[in-house]
Amino acid sequence: MPKNKPNKGLLKRIRVTASGRVKHGRAFGRHKRSHKSGKLLRSYHNSAYAHASDVRRVASMLHRRITAGGASRGCCTCECSAPQVEVPAAVVEEAVEAVEAAAVESDETQTED
Repeated sequence: MPKNKPNKGLLKRIRVTASGRVKHGRAFGRHKRSHKSGKLLRSYHNSAYAHASDVRRVASMLHRRITAGGASRGCCTCECSAPQVEVPAAVVEEAVEAVEAAAVESDETQTED
């Protein structure tokens, strides 16, 4: 039975981190840099990670299991600036009070039996 061979081109372009994230190089930073801002060029130095939806495709090309580890960062595994939902303190307090009231009611019904 023949062995499954990983895609050699992909192997040269990515690294799988210890936590299971797929790290790759950023595009558009090698040439034609004169019109790009310094801030943009410096951002190309930062690590880029594959999106969670691409991890399965990478795993199939490499013929190995890769889990989308580290996916608890922000909205997904990428370092995008998706808006984080901020819950007002009043809503949190109401929810805590509702949970505490439900716990008290369940304790009362158990003691009546």
